[in-house]
Amino acid sequence: MQAAAELYNATSARLLAICTRITQDRAAAEDVLQEVFIKVWNRAAGYDRSRAEPIVWLATLARNSSIDWYRAHRRHISYSLPDDDVVKDSAPLIEEELIVREQSERAMLMVDGLRDEQRASVRAIYYEGLTYAELAVREGVPVGTVKSRIHRILSSLNRAWIDG
Repeated sequence: MQAAAELYNATSARLLAICTRITQDRAAAEDVLQEVFIKVWNRAAGYDRSRAEPIVWLATLARNSSIDWYRAHRRHISYSLPDDDVVKDSAPLIEEELIVREQSERAMLMVDGLRDEQRASVRAIYYEGLTYAELAVREGVPVGTVKSRIHRILSSLNRAWIDG
């Protein structure tokens, strides 16, 4: 009897963790663990050390007993969620990322292909974040002139984009 108590004290925490992980229910895991030690008591004479270390044999008994319990008690439970509760993956698909990256590279090449003063204006507005008024002050021209230039540049870029 002393040996059984020592075996229980040495292994019960690890075996209970196995049972709990599989059954997903602490009370059920404790019941399964009790059954495991009853099996150990009844099968101890048949244990063959050449086939497995004691902890491996005990862990296998705990695992198999837990799986048996789970199958017997969890069959009727449905884990499906209504469509409203399904968590959707918000990460873009790799194909979408590739398309966005290709389009971004294409747009950058198109901007790089502009004349120097056009490229500088577009970069100032869209990359540096300047307002039309700030760019007008920087270039020493009226705001309306800056707006007209940017509009013409964007229109030509748009046509080039569409023409592909």
